[in-house]
Amino acid sequence: MHAALSHNPVTDDADLVAVLAAAKRAVDRRAFDDGACHPCCHPTRQPTSVPSPLLALLRRKGCERIANLLAEHAPNEVRHAAPSSSPTLLVVAPLDASVAEEDPDGLLPARLPSAEVARRTACAHLAWCADDARAASPGALPGEAVGVRTLPVSARRQRTVLAVAPPLATRVDEWTRVGGRDVVAVDRSVPGAIVLVVRGAMRAFWMHTDFRKEQTLDKTPYPAPGVSLAGGGAGDRCLAEASLRSADTREEIRVCETKPSGGEHGYCPLIPLSNPKYRGVLADTRPLLTEAGPKGANHKTPRLLVPRGTGGVRRVEWCRHGPREPMFFLKIGHSPPELISRRIANDPKREAELRREEARKRDAYGGTGNSEYYLSFTLFRCATSAAEAGVEAEAREAVAALETPAFVLRNSVHVLSREEAAFRNQFALEMMGGGPGGVRGGRKGSREPTKRKRRPDDGAPRSNKSIAAERREAAVPPMTLLFAAATAMQRAE
Repeated sequence: MHAALSHNPVTDDADLVAVLAAAKRAVDRRAFDDGACHPCCHPTRQPTSVPSPLLALLRRKGCERIANLLAEHAPNEVRHAAPSSSPTLLVVAPLDASVAEEDPDGLLPARLPSAEVARRTACAHLAWCADDARAASPGALPGEAVGVRTLPVSARRQRTVLAVAPPLATRVDEWTRVGGRDVVAVDRSVPGAIVLVVRGAMRAFWMHTDFRKEQTLDKTPYPAPGVSLAGGGAGDRCLAEASLRSADTREEIRVCETKPSGGEHGYCPLIPLSNPKYRGVLADTRPLLTEAGPKGANHKTPRLLVPRGTGGVRRVEWCRHGPREPMFFLKIGHSPPELISRRIANDPKREAELRREEARKRDAYGGTGNSEYYLSFTLFRCATSAAEAGVEAEAREAVAALETPAFVLRNSVHVLSREEAAFRNQFALEMMGGGPGGVRGGRKGSREPTKRKRRPDDGAPRSNKSIAAERREAAVPPMTLLFAAATAMQRAE
């Protein structure tokens, strides 16, 4: 903007308006340009002026809606497709007829809620493939199922992982379904690009809440995670499910009841295998799942029902904000390895080296000697009756997933770093009216933590027993009152 003012001297109000308008357009073009995973991933909202053979191919295939969306919100990625380019650009192209049948306004840039949602939707249809034989990889979907990691909006955002079928197929030519949609054809006529023609648009799946790099045992991830979904028809019924995975093995953590003698690996002190109230290492009391949230006496669950809708963004969070304090739904029941914590405490300067050493020590429950983990959120498309009943859906299908950044799991809030403890204290005071460590105890309508009553004389804290004793001493028996009244009457006579 300063360069614009130096080259365009402002002489009157009209010139000022013109200069500010030009500066605003320049800022809008750089609105999403905050980093990307590939040198050519520099998002911009300006449509490309260079004729693209890839966009021409999409229009010939009957995929004009996605072609217009990519031209406006992902032009640089489309231009990058070239014979000598590496990696190859994978484009998931839904047919216009199938998109319009599910949602008349689907994939239309003018009908999307915002430019950010349009950019996310465009990125959910693109992926870079360094090797055609390994276009899909595990780590986000349940079990050993593989998925395609699409382009992120920026380097600091999570990617939408599209599920493929068969679940273990890594080659593009083997896929029959992508993101819950049938694959119609695979086209390689444009050098540097692979086009998958499918029936139906992809769903953009991302995390709209912040996620910290330190979490604690037997607590909800702090702040409570929340995910957003864009795409899908009016009858689209989805279920979001969380799981805890190791950052080293990328496998889901399984329940281990036995505590290791040397603390070389983690275990689950609060989750017996015979207890049906836990799903993996996350508490699950199987409440009734509704669009307004879980219902029941206990709301601990790693699964949430995503509200139905079309044309907008659907959101769910693992907490409910009440008038006094939030109610949390997700709780981690896995205790991290203790040996790595002791080694780092003795030699904090070698933390990175010690974690690499412990990461090579694998256990039999999907983890290692390292205490770094991440959460995976899987999006399932399931039947309405099964989802509302809160039971396992017989014919549910994984369509997408996302992963949180890796975090260090602690045994208690008392061993958090100073930075994390300061953040939680500030967050609790400003957002929940709680005390240190995120422990809630504030009065309704107050942001200050609850304070115990003190004596007016010496200021010492009063216990419940002392308060009860003072009340008994101050109380006057009814018979004593009657005797005193009778004595006073006799004296008066």
